Amino acid sequence: MTAYFSSFARLWAVSFGLGLLAWPIIVFPCKPLRDRGYAISKVLGILSVGYGAWLASSLRVMPFGLPSILTFLAVLAIGSSVTFLLRRNEVLALVKPRGRSIALTEVVFIVILAVILLLVGSYPDVTPASEGMMDLGILNSVSRTHYFPAKDVWMSGENMNYYYFGHVLVAAVARLCQMSPVAFYNPAKALWFALFWLAIFSLGFSITRRVSYGFLAVFMVGIAGNFDGLLQLLALCNPLSLDWFGSSRIIPGTINEFPFFSLLWGDLHAYVLSFPLFAASLALIYCLNDRLTPRRGHLQSADTPYGLIGLMALCGGALIVTNAWDFISMSLLLFVVVLSALPLARAGLLRHVMVIARTTLPVLGGAVLLFLPFILSVSQNRPIGFVKERTDSADFAVVFGVLLVPIVAESLVAIAFMRRGHAGAGNGLSWVVLAFLVVCLYVAVGRPTWTLVLLVIPVVVLGYLGVGRLVYGQERGELGDWLSRGRFFAVLVVSGALIVFSCEMFYVEDVYSGDLARMNTVFKFYLHVWVLWGLAGACAVWVLRRHLLNRLSRVARRAVWGLVIFCLGSGAVYPLLAPISRTKGFSQAYTLDAERAFRGKYPSDAAAAKWLRENVRDQLVVAEATASSYDWPGRISAFTGNCAVIGWWGHEVGWRNGFQGIHHRAFDIGRLFRSSDPKLAAEIIARYGIQLIYYGEVEREVYGEAGLEKFESAFETIYASDGVKVFNTRRRKMGVGSGG
Repeated sequence: MTAYFSSFARLWAVSFGLGLLAWPIIVFPCKPLRDRGYAISKVLGILSVGYGAWLASSLRVMPFGLPSILTFLAVLAIGSSVTFLLRRNEVLALVKPRGRSIALTEVVFIVILAVILLLVGSYPDVTPASEGMMDLGILNSVSRTHYFPAKDVWMSGENMNYYYFGHVLVAAVARLCQMSPVAFYNPAKALWFALFWLAIFSLGFSITRRVSYGFLAVFMVGIAGNFDGLLQLLALCNPLSLDWFGSSRIIPGTINEFPFFSLLWGDLHAYVLSFPLFAASLALIYCLNDRLTPRRGHLQSADTPYGLIGLMALCGGALIVTNAWDFISMSLLLFVVVLSALPLARAGLLRHVMVIARTTLPVLGGAVLLFLPFILSVSQNRPIGFVKERTDSADFAVVFGVLLVPIVAESLVAIAFMRRGHAGAGNGLSWVVLAFLVVCLYVAVGRPTWTLVLLVIPVVVLGYLGVGRLVYGQERGELGDWLSRGRFFAVLVVSGALIVFSCEMFYVEDVYSGDLARMNTVFKFYLHVWVLWGLAGACAVWVLRRHLLNRLSRVARRAVWGLVIFCLGSGAVYPLLAPISRTKGFSQAYTLDAERAFRGKYPSDAAAAKWLRENVRDQLVVAEATASSYDWPGRISAFTGNCAVIGWWGHEVGWRNGFQGIHHRAFDIGRLFRSSDPKLAAEIIARYGIQLIYYGEVEREVYGEAGLEKFESAFETIYASDGVKVFNTRRRKMGVGSGG
């Protein structure tokens, strides 16, 4: 367990330090949060330092590495110190009353990090069964990069045409932790999920003002599973044989992951790396929502919240280059928050237009401008298609029922007590109209299904509730604060519904077609819906428990509360049983070693990869075996960060949205290894600028040994052990010409 305690100490120390440095800068924009932004300061600290190091490298000011990272760490420290010194009294006035909440937040982070790090060490292996090799390859390539854009680890001579900024942040933290990319792979997963859960805790705590419901938010967003866990439990003779993977494949032709499944799956993929950034963006939008909530019929202030907008632009831009799908959902949330505030304020049309423009345009425009070097280096043009086969209502209920039942229950109970002529009911008309327009558009595009009904219920009900001006808020007479939190609850539900409606009408076209045409669209956007509705579900339980259920009869109260508890219990089945199934009963020894499976299957290749990492400092072009996807060829480039001529060519087709000569590379690599013709080999080596030729166990399995002799006779062997040979094409043997 030495590796566990060492990794935990480094992760905590670095995240604590970065958060502490960023906090004085964000404390004012994050005033509406109970912890004054302390939870998301860790994410924003990592983002600030990583962004600075990336930008300096992209502009050729400083190479990416520990010196540049420390430079921007110092810049952050200076900015934080100046802010604190100039506004010391204001900072202390904000922080002191929240001292216990802030201390609790740090304790929660420590516990979450410790638990997740323990879980991650139960399945640490990077294998070709998932995207782990790809993720590790990108991380290694980024870590070897001096000046961005990063090189494509599986297509030499080309820039990475995929989201890799999240891996830049991981690489930056790894440098600060003084750990290699391979050693940091599993600790990084634990840290990123811990940051995600902490931000969700902060949001749940801030909306409900109750610590227990902050934990409930973490459960519903980050831990709970869908109804499939319960359905499997009822059908299984042995509860420990749960099909943990099958719970993410409910709707045919799509992927239906939820955060806890993503944690068990164990990849360090782009969508996983965006989790804490998305949660931090959600927290900032909550702060904007509070600022835009009218007090006494007027918006709080006429001035533009530049600090908050700047943070939102930075997070939004980071989402574009980490996982662009998240930016779309964040933009939708931003517009819904801004538009929902306008009917509540007594202002003219021009005033409304100004509020929209000064809030949304700087955020969205700033997000693009801040990351323009990355955006210009990547080509990801994807057309939009119309959905033909829509989601079955039963499948939809299995995926989201655990989250939706508390929301619908709260809405129905609340509307039952709503008085006629309620002050907020008129404002709710805008939401009813919005729901009606969405329904009309849905019906116009194609046939409706029961999924439509399941979605319209919460949207319409929340509309009648006056966009969050809930009954209990009216009675308590605290309309400003209650309206802010209640309206954000409505925004979460409505935004999630709009996203699902969109997935039922449109999809982003990619290399997948036929039954898999909308696989990625549903996959990426449903994760956002899970976060939004999970947070809203926790808030709905709080509203029911604290403000509504006591008005019902005993029988009705028990029925509603029993239904909610049943759903929460159903969501707990998966996280209780899936880890046991995933780890085969925690049968293997605990380790954070990402190379364990690689070393077990190909020990000589693993040893050679380690030697290359330690002795080859530059990022070279290597010839190794290639495969379509999800196989061991491509392992050397993945585990070292050197660039293969072609690695997993199936992934390259997806990244580049077409073949574009990819298959020619795979064909040439086959000829290079199989042919005994030195002249042909020399031509291929020159064509792709190959600097290293790797001949190991997998190459023998795929290509045989017929072509090995020509390498041995022509090039210097820089590594030879246990059947593995690595040739340096820049060092030719004496007396050997270009033709061999």
